[in-house]
Amino acid sequence: MTANIARSMLTASHVLIMILLTSGCATTRPRPDDQILPTIVAVSRAATSVDSIWPGYRPFERGFILFSREGPAWLVAESSPPAPWIAVSSAEPGLTGRLYRREGPLPGLNGGIDLGYPVGARTYPAVENERGRKKTLTTLFHEAFHAYQRGTFAGTEQQSGWQSVPPDAATPNIVAAIEMERRILASALEAPPGVATDSLIAAFLTVRSERMAALPDSVRSVDRRFERIEGTAHLVGYRASATALHADSAETREDIIRTLRWNLSVFGGGPENFYFRWRSYGTGAAMGLLLDRLGVSWQHDLAAGASFDSLLGRAAHIGGDPSMLGIARRRFGYDSLLRRAGRDAVPRSEDPIGDFLSLEPYRLIVEIRCDSACTPRVGVSFSFVGKGRSPTSPVTAVMLLPLVKRASMGLPELDLAIEGRPLMIDSRELPIYRVVIMLPSAVRIDGTLATSMSPQQGVTHRITGKGTEIVVRSPALESVEVAGRVTTLHIRIRS
Repeated sequence: MTANIARSMLTASHVLIMILLTSGCATTRPRPDDQILPTIVAVSRAATSVDSIWPGYRPFERGFILFSREGPAWLVAESSPPAPWIAVSSAEPGLTGRLYRREGPLPGLNGGIDLGYPVGARTYPAVENERGRKKTLTTLFHEAFHAYQRGTFAGTEQQSGWQSVPPDAATPNIVAAIEMERRILASALEAPPGVATDSLIAAFLTVRSERMAALPDSVRSVDRRFERIEGTAHLVGYRASATALHADSAETREDIIRTLRWNLSVFGGGPENFYFRWRSYGTGAAMGLLLDRLGVSWQHDLAAGASFDSLLGRAAHIGGDPSMLGIARRRFGYDSLLRRAGRDAVPRSEDPIGDFLSLEPYRLIVEIRCDSACTPRVGVSFSFVGKGRSPTSPVTAVMLLPLVKRASMGLPELDLAIEGRPLMIDSRELPIYRVVIMLPSAVRIDGTLATSMSPQQGVTHRITGKGTEIVVRSPALESVEVAGRVTTLHIRIRS
């Protein structure tokens, strides 16, 4: 039994116990407003302190949206938004004239996070309110920092997705070196400033230098770019939430150490995903903390394109020392890490797309043809189970996701919502854009089994399957084609 399954069973037990305890009793479910408003107030009261965390980063001044899944949504903005947003009076001084609310779920929202949700002529980072104020605040400040990075960090316009990293980049020796780097950084953060920290930084740079030399230039570039983008957002997110909640600064250090000790394989998606993407959150944030400990100003250089490891070596006046490699490997268990990486290695699939299409017997294809310059906006939030790995497509225009917590698409003609289903996003044949959903049973249209059809004008149809609901309005739905267990919706979007 995996740890994730055990946790799921424990959670289910807790739910059952709560049902038994509350049977026959009047219970009141907390309203979304009761959870969201205190979080907004915390951001307002900490605005000045949070703004000082990174030069130029002013999330409260730029505004943001916090929402609950079924509504309502709350907006903090510097100018009045259009209807249906309604101004809300507040006794909180920082929110006077800046607080707005709208009922119901946000239309066209892309997943649980949207870095640029449109409100009138402006866009704002939108984040779903989660259980626990710290988690919500950390996510809000993290994503607001990504929105800030778009106009200030060099290289954010480049493709930095893990899809551009080939699976064979995560060889056992590379994986073992990555895990060593994480162990060394955790030890460096735990050590008191001084000689002990300096020696650990030297060990880290030695291991890092050897690993980077073994990577192709393209992978090395993605590796460092993820640390710059995700590592800084991770650090800022934890730092800002700690400030807003008046937590001790040591709490941020402990949060980053926990990130460095994540079991990366539970994130799924394949080695190129969790060793080159998820790993970067902790290593980038840890190097930022070490640079702060060394008392140097590094933010401007990093935003301009410098890598964390080069800045760390310069600040510590330390470079990689080959003579330290053997010592570092013995101290941080390289041999055992290498054996484990070898055991966990998964052979590369000869047909990753075929493997994906075999996950479930039925297939729903949403084929969208865009006229002119229209572009569907798709947002996905991920949830992986155990050590599930996705078959990685060799084509960067295809994203294969074996299990998504939630995915959504919002267009004037189309609403799409998916939960807990395998999903493929295929943009190989633009302007045709395909979303492929794998299902355990047949697709239904307006409650009956799907058949090939040409929809009538002016009719809205509801297409459903397990964990899947699509509402498409005529004349966007041009036709439905059913061939065996494959149902294809032909949709045309006219900009």
